[in-house]
Amino acid sequence: MSLYFVLTCKNHLSLVEILERQSNKNSEYIKNMNNKYIKVNKGGCKMSKNTDSYCGLYCGACGIHRAYKTGKKSSFSKFWDVDTIKLFQDSQRLPYTESDLELKCKGCKSDTVFVNCRSCEIKNCAIEREIEHCSSCDDYPCNIHKKQREGERILPHLKDRSRNLESIKVNGVETWLEGEKNRWSCSACGTEFSWYERVCSSCGEKFKNRSYKFGWLNGKLFKIGMKSSSKQK
Repeated sequence: MSLYFVLTCKNHLSLVEILERQSNKNSEYIKNMNNKYIKVNKGGCKMSKNTDSYCGLYCGACGIHRAYKTGKKSSFSKFWDVDTIKLFQDSQRLPYTESDLELKCKGCKSDTVFVNCRSCEIKNCAIEREIEHCSSCDDYPCNIHKKQREGERILPHLKDRSRNLESIKVNGVETWLEGEKNRWSCSACGTEFSWYERVCSSCGEKFKNRSYKFGWLNGKLFKIGMKSSSKQK
């Protein structure tokens, strides 16, 4: 038995704590604050390089993931400066450390997850239910998904989730991942790009309708929502 990494969850795990881990050949188990062991398949939560997710988003096109990997920032990753990360964490009443304020993430199912995503209800629910994708759950689409759809007006990339989960269910995760990598790669030079990049960082190719827009108004509305949430709690 050894100390593992920190998981956060608003509803299921309650507190941010260091969890215990025990491993066998095919799986590893993490113990939550209720002393319940949750099995996580290797290649899922422990993968160090991963673009898959539980909710259906393609992590390879996430601005945070891309910024950490390449050092290049989109409008979305630029939005998440230190003050904004603090604002989000405070609005959710979540603790954080100074190192959490960095833009670092290797993907939803990796051992290095962006601080704002660690508390994701979908992610932690899937881990507790021992499923790799929400489309495998009998309760999908659940209230968590329905509630989070409200955010699609500000973060349009969230609209991809339901379509992607259906693709994973029908075609399998490997086929879906290959398709997403092609979708989020420049057709002119092959450079991968994120949800909110409008122009290729390598060759200048314009993505036109291939990517989403995250502008000043999106950021303003997002911050208003955070501040409102903070006042209500």
